[in-house]
Amino acid sequence: MLNNATSMPSEAYEAPEKVIVSQFTEIITIARPIKEVFDFIVDLRNDLHWWGPVAEVELLTPEPIQVGTKWRQKTKVAGFPLGATIELVSKKPPTYARIQCEEKSFRFVADYRLSGDDKHAVVAMDVDLAIKGLLGFVTPYVVSYSRAEMTEYFGVLKEYLESQ
Repeated sequence: MLNNATSMPSEAYEAPEKVIVSQFTEIITIARPIKEVFDFIVDLRNDLHWWGPVAEVELLTPEPIQVGTKWRQKTKVAGFPLGATIELVSKKPPTYARIQCEEKSFRFVADYRLSGDDKHAVVAMDVDLAIKGLLGFVTPYVVSYSRAEMTEYFGVLKEYLESQ
């Protein structure tokens, strides 16, 4: 394992559209100033440096990165190629950001919560993930895989930012 991150699974619940949603959280401490960590995380073009399955990221809206900013990512989740449009829907620097994605076969919401100072940042990422339609039967596999990925890639995030 690359890091000291901790997975904290939450209970699944039934969403209004009758898909099972899994909720889980990842937490890690990074020896970098909170503002730098926040700015890095909220620009999803940086996912290429730390979120392993991301192969391509395109900024769809003009800079600066703000509420309403959208990206198109090409990635693989549990071995399946996916394209997704992701939007920054809330941003309260340097302590909170929410991104979300709504596609035909899945939906996710990720909340980044940060605390810290000019030397360290504690980053927590809360994820709600729903697999819809015919792919619903693979939900337990995708959830398990996604939790493992979060732990691994938070370690990569820590390693990358602390090496800068």
